Amino acid sequence: TLPGDTDTVDVTFDSTGLAPGTYTGNLCVESNDPDPGPGNETDLVIVPVELIVEDQGGPEPLECNAPAVEFEGGIGSDWTVVVSAGPVYWSTTDDLAACDNGGNLTPGANGEAACADSDQTNGAGTPYDTELWSNSFDLSAASAASLQFDADYNDILTADLFEVWVWDSGVGTLALQWNEDHNETVVLDLTGWTGVADVQVSSRDHADGWDWWAQVDDVSLACE
Repeated sequence: TLPGDTDTVDVTFDSTGLAPGTYTGNLCVESNDPDPGPGNETDLVIVPVELIVEDQGGPEPLECNAPAVEFEGGIGSDWTVVVSAGPVYWSTTDDLAACDNGGNLTPGANGEAACADSDQTNGAGTPYDTELWSNSFDLSAASAASLQFDADYNDILTADLFEVWVWDSGVGTLALQWNEDHNETVVLDLTGWTGVADVQVSSRDHADGWDWWAQVDDVSLACE
């Protein structure tokens, strides 16, 4: 920056997967100005920054015999998005390009659906791996349980996979894996997890390159 001149710096925040709340940090600007004053009279200027993630509502927690989770109004704070590789992440059909163009393609086709859209790679063939995790739910008093959801998965390559995992206190078991197109209502038997107080389910979409999309909607948990 020349003497008497200014430069504009754009600072970008990414709140993907963050729970609602206030996040703070510092933007550090180094200077080789021979006269660092006025100000804090240092070669390192520290600018505090703040990111406020608001709760946008969204679905209620997944609970036994509760109404189905429909993902209206976003993913919501009770569900968690995890991105392990690449730019793709779970959002909803009113937010992502290919998902928005096609809308909710699950069998129920009711309102919005949770969606992972490979168009977020911009067609560059970037490997990606993203998961949508439910809240923890309690099956300790159940004698039988099943998970039901509507899904639409559009597959293109042999390395592209859609999976559903069931987690017992952080230990995962692969319950479903697709490597071809599917549009159906799925019912998974969770009886093997009855008596467990800390159970979660996750939907995983991953590929070695540019794929199509995965959609999940109307997720419900039936318990006896």
